[in-house]
Amino acid sequence: NPDIANIATASKVTPIVTIDDNFKINIKLKNNPLMKINIKKVDANNEETVIKNVSFSVVGTLDDVEYTRDSVTTDQNGKATANIYKTLDSKTMLFTIKETKKSPFYEWIDDIKLEVSFDATGKMLQENAYRVVAGNEHVNITNVNPDNFQIDMTIDNEEIKAFGVHLYTDDVYDSNKKVGQATWDVYLT
Repeated sequence: NPDIANIATASKVTPIVTIDDNFKINIKLKNNPLMKINIKKVDANNEETVIKNVSFSVVGTLDDVEYTRDSVTTDQNGKATANIYKTLDSKTMLFTIKETKKSPFYEWIDDIKLEVSFDATGKMLQENAYRVVAGNEHVNITNVNPDNFQIDMTIDNEEIKAFGVHLYTDDVYDSNKKVGQATWDVYLT
């Protein structure tokens, strides 16, 4: 496999001191830390209001080939961390952040697409490491730390402005019969 040289090398033990050294090899494996995309989900009009229990899928691709995938859900502090298990040396990968479960009182957001460029060692570039190519109206990159393999972002969301409630009453003895003239008091909290 020609790609094996990117992650491992092998060499004969030197110097050969004993006869057993003829049967020993040195193996060096390259293992980059996980890259992390830290998400904080907030209200678009008040960043102090965090949004919990929102789920995202984060998929990393290159030329439409998927290399990594993670699913995360925001905690009570509106935070979630997606682990990126594979980066590609000297490449620019596309990460798609898709909201898969939303908060009941907030609108769905469009997918966020983030290009991240890596150097020959698999680390994010020190300069111009990323570019938001879609969904930039909802995302704010707050920190990029190539040495710690980390991108921090805030994703905001608009509250649903209006919604409708349809109420009706069935006859307790005949569910096909609707009761007319019912009065409802509805309180939204």
